[in-house]
Amino acid sequence: MVESICFKIFERFSAHRWAKSRHVLLIALWISSCFFSSKTAFSKKDHIIKTKNRDNTTFKKIPVLFLGLSLCFLCFSIVGSGLSSAATVYVTASGSGDYICDGTNDHVEINKALAYVKSTGGGTVYLKGPNTYWIDSTLNIGANTKLTGDSTAEIKLVSKAGWSSGIPMIRGETGASNIVVTGFTIDGNSENQGVSFGNGYYNLINFENSNNIEVSHMRLEWGCNDGVQIKKGNNILFTHNNVYKMGHDAFYALYCNKGEVAYNTVFTRTNSACRLSGGITDFIVHDNTFYSDGGGTSTGPGIEIDKTGSSTTLPFDNIEIYNNKIHSIRGSGIWMFAAYPDNTIRAKNVYIHHNTFTKVGQHASNTGYTNAAITMQNFDNTIIENNVFDDGGNAAIKWYAWSGYVAQQKAQFTTYVRNNVIMNNDGMSGVTGSGVGIWNTQSSYAKFMVQNNNFYNNKNGDTYGGGFTMSNNVHEAPSTSSSTVVNQIDAAPVANAGADKTATVGSSVSFDASASTDDKGIASYSWDFDASNGITSEATGKTATKTYTTAGTYTVTLTVTDTAGQKATDTVTVVVGGTTTTTPPASTTAEGSVAYPTYDNGLRTSSPTSVFSTVNYIDIGTNSASCRDIMMFDLSGYKTIDTISKATLSLYWYYPAGATRTSDTVVEVYRPAAEWDPKYVSWNNRASGTPWSTAGGSWYDKNGAAQGSTPYASLTFPAKTVPGNKYYDLDVTQLVQEYVSGKYKNTGFFLKARTESGNYIAFYSSEWSNAAQRPKLTVSTGESTPSSGSTVPNQVDAAPIANAGADQTVTAGSAVTVVASASTDDKGIASYSWDFDASNGITSEATGETATKTYTTAGTYTVTLTVTDTAGQKATDTVTVVVGGTTTTTPPASTTAEGSVAYPTYDNGLRTSSPTSVFSTVNYIDIGTSSASCRDIMMFDLSGYKTTDTISKATLSLYWYYPAGATRTSDTVVEVYRPAAEWDPKYVSWNNRVSGTPWSTAGGSWYDKNGAAQGSTPYASLTFPAKTVPGNKYYDLDVTQLVQEYVSGKYKNTGFFLKARTESGNYIAFYSSEWSNAAQRPKLTVTA
Repeated sequence: MVESICFKIFERFSAHRWAKSRHVLLIALWISSCFFSSKTAFSKKDHIIKTKNRDNTTFKKIPVLFLGLSLCFLCFSIVGSGLSSAATVYVTASGSGDYICDGTNDHVEINKALAYVKSTGGGTVYLKGPNTYWIDSTLNIGANTKLTGDSTAEIKLVSKAGWSSGIPMIRGETGASNIVVTGFTIDGNSENQGVSFGNGYYNLINFENSNNIEVSHMRLEWGCNDGVQIKKGNNILFTHNNVYKMGHDAFYALYCNKGEVAYNTVFTRTNSACRLSGGITDFIVHDNTFYSDGGGTSTGPGIEIDKTGSSTTLPFDNIEIYNNKIHSIRGSGIWMFAAYPDNTIRAKNVYIHHNTFTKVGQHASNTGYTNAAITMQNFDNTIIENNVFDDGGNAAIKWYAWSGYVAQQKAQFTTYVRNNVIMNNDGMSGVTGSGVGIWNTQSSYAKFMVQNNNFYNNKNGDTYGGGFTMSNNVHEAPSTSSSTVVNQIDAAPVANAGADKTATVGSSVSFDASASTDDKGIASYSWDFDASNGITSEATGKTATKTYTTAGTYTVTLTVTDTAGQKATDTVTVVVGGTTTTTPPASTTAEGSVAYPTYDNGLRTSSPTSVFSTVNYIDIGTNSASCRDIMMFDLSGYKTIDTISKATLSLYWYYPAGATRTSDTVVEVYRPAAEWDPKYVSWNNRASGTPWSTAGGSWYDKNGAAQGSTPYASLTFPAKTVPGNKYYDLDVTQLVQEYVSGKYKNTGFFLKARTESGNYIAFYSSEWSNAAQRPKLTVSTGESTPSSGSTVPNQVDAAPIANAGADQTVTAGSAVTVVASASTDDKGIASYSWDFDASNGITSEATGETATKTYTTAGTYTVTLTVTDTAGQKATDTVTVVVGGTTTTTPPASTTAEGSVAYPTYDNGLRTSSPTSVFSTVNYIDIGTSSASCRDIMMFDLSGYKTTDTISKATLSLYWYYPAGATRTSDTVVEVYRPAAEWDPKYVSWNNRVSGTPWSTAGGSWYDKNGAAQGSTPYASLTFPAKTVPGNKYYDLDVTQLVQEYVSGKYKNTGFFLKARTESGNYIAFYSSEWSNAAQRPKLTVTA
């Protein structure tokens, strides 16, 4: 929100070290004072991540020079030359900057910059242009970080990077939230990589388990895979980007809630421009331009909303698509489908309006899913209105069951099609049903309510199939039509609820919706004063008033409805603080500055989901229930360079009055492990819908240990002592210093008893009527302004910065050397510690600046470096080591008369007898059952093939050797299927496919050649008769179809899943990729 141009200019100047100059600061303040803000309406729609009405900047015709200079001198006299700024570091190729790149391995300097802002709790890394920053390793972004730069700055991947699939150019740390990437260019250099598109190579940006993510005002170009991929996130913003020629999806969100994709221009060449997958709720896609050149090989749609595989039941709900221009695409403009295991409707409420579709669905082949402007299946209550469809191929709108992939649910689905222009659908010669406005292939389940549309010049009429209810449709040339569809489209309203507000408990808050607009008038207003209470309308009218009785942060929602019934919403945030009439303000005494809690909440086991924010006392210890407390003080008035000489938390003990206890009560103070919301915090939860990682509250102790037992402060109240009706003090100097310096984000104080049994006591809380007995924090600071000869005020010791070097790829059995020499600290690093495998529970396996490790098992390992400086401050960095199978005796991929020969990258066994064990280094492939059922999963590298390659023959050859000289009681029919999901060779087992993630079906999940989950039609099969013994030779399985599907990009390469058709008395074994004789290992021969 551009609320203050002055602030932005002031912030940008103050971020530079040279801006500390008095003269430069004066200039900055003078320039900023010349600008004033005035409101102007800005087109906006509803839902969560909203684009507020923007401020328009104008010059006022008043004598601003005098006012500007006056403001400058006033501000300057207050601020002086000691102005501090948030953590911002600059990366450049020359000249002045915090980190200087030289055009080689520029990821090193950029990662150092990112690590630095992470160590300070967050900040900004700014890339100076014009410059190209060449990277050969992933850039890692921590929480609370903004990566930005000049529009002439470009991050570019080196040619022939040679990274493994799944490694992105930029990656948010898993679970890291509040990240912004904005303002520069990322070039994936796809034409110089030599990898096939759509196989996971080198996404430009990746996030996982991250919330509050923004990617905006970026140029993303020449990618081998996705532009931006986000898994399992909330509050996602992808806006104002220019995306050109990705190798997969431009924007790909999986399992996400609440997001906005808007004001982007995307040129596609493979998959979609915008993909919402796996289960998505509360997303809006608007004001984008999605297009291609109409040729090429891509069948990708403009927008894809999809869920393949029926193993999960995540819903699609509340998705809105509007004001988009989609044109010149061979695939559908929008393709939406969802697979579920039953006939329960979970995909619903998609609203598509005011879009234009021109020359889409133009694929030359009748694939079924690419040949319409909108192709849909298994979505209910879809509204399609006020759109223009000009040549959607076979149809403007088509209900199509994707045979072999997504089964038609046997339920009743309704689609509303109204007020659209549907024209020029010319169809495809020889395809019955094509060339119509709307085509329904599943009339038993899909119903269309079609009204007030203008059908014009569709080759074979308005509709094909059944299930239509038609009313008030016309057939007129759009240029002469009197229909309200064409030149009289009723635009949706724009809601404006005003600015965010603050208030105190008991005071009224006024709301005004007069800035809301509609082209034909607003018919009604509705206000919801608290989004969490389940009441959706609490007042009506253009203005409204609400009095809040409980402190907290509230989301207020305005809903406006126009004369046509179209709705729009806007939200504002109201922060309600505790009553202040009897609370003394923060003051300065001889002991220091005194502050009172901003928030103070109790936590109780007896009511684990209840919020205790307005009670008069602080409960500590246990009587019938365990009690703890969490409180917040505002420390924003301190500078990061302030030295805290003393900080005292004072609590007034009053209960049990005149009574002793059975045990001592040792009250301890810890640092809350995460931010918490006073409106929702409880024993179980820290925010709405977000639990503590440990029930009862999550904390860090003074050594940084999670749930540690070394408090920042403690005070013993002996069991036989009664309340003194006075303040009792806890020394919290270290914790306050850490908050003030920016080492940690201020999350308040967490109070608990050391042991919790028979030792309940209580103090007065911030809600107590007598302000002289409420909790208080008294803080004394040392000198924060440097003296004339000082260069380091108060000798603040900065935290170290760890640098573990670049990611590495090796083979099993070879040594890996890691070097920490690029780590830095202002006063020296005292120790280094290396953890070579983050998953094995051992946190320190080597010390020293340089360390060596030999991995014996193939897999992907996270190596963690921890450095400690002379003051005991720590920092960490991680690198990824990909360990492949041994290669010393394995012949390389070669070309023979039969074709190209490859050997497995990975080969893992699955056994019922050891359902969680990993079998990656055994010498044989088990198939069938003896005492246990056995299966196998293996991977071959197919990245050397192009998506346009035609596979004429692909043969998987296995060398049968066991049981030697013995027959079996049953035939063994070995079958090959497609693994249903990616798997990790380091963790895959009978139960699990990756660490902590089970197969959807124990024993492995697969698709058969018809796309059926756990189906029984294999891609290949071969019968080994029960009475036949091993021939000590290769036996071949024809896997041509599966390899073709992988190479073409139809499916991501997940390898081969091998099992016996039946599993009883038919165990046999083949040599595996670990077998000593390379001439008998599994091999894949491909002729293209």
